[in-house]
Amino acid sequence: MSEDGGGSWRRIERVGSVPELTYVSDLEASRHDVNAVYAAFDNHKMGDYQPYLYRSGDRGRTWTSISGDLPPRGTVYTVAEDPERSDLLYAGTEFGLFFSIDGRQALGAAQGWTAHHRGAGHRGAGTRGRPGDRQLPAAASTCWTT
Repeated sequence: MSEDGGGSWRRIERVGSVPELTYVSDLEASRHDVNAVYAAFDNHKMGDYQPYLYRSGDRGRTWTSISGDLPPRGTVYTVAEDPERSDLLYAGTEFGLFFSIDGRQALGAAQGWTAHHRGAGHRGAGTRGRPGDRQLPAAASTCWTT
């Protein structure tokens, strides 16, 4: 972690209960809180499909799981904070796009993850991609958020 534009770095040894050597699938710096960062991890290559999703409110010194009630076998590929609403988080998982409207309470103790489906056979939500949009991959579909 660098706090001076890359002049010096601080190593983060461990994030919560994430197993050693797990792939970091996404990091998202908060747009609303300079101290907050979100991290998603993917350990499916080791046969571990748990949703590892974490938030730090102190620039990576401590981490809190915000996986809440995401599906227990749903690898998290990406996380995004809404650019306008600080309490709205998106998580792209193996099983679709989920969102939480309490993502920053109690330093990230997100509980109410909700699936967003667009009808039979469709996972996720989205519009056509535009320049500047953030792409959220979710299983075989693509999700977009601005």
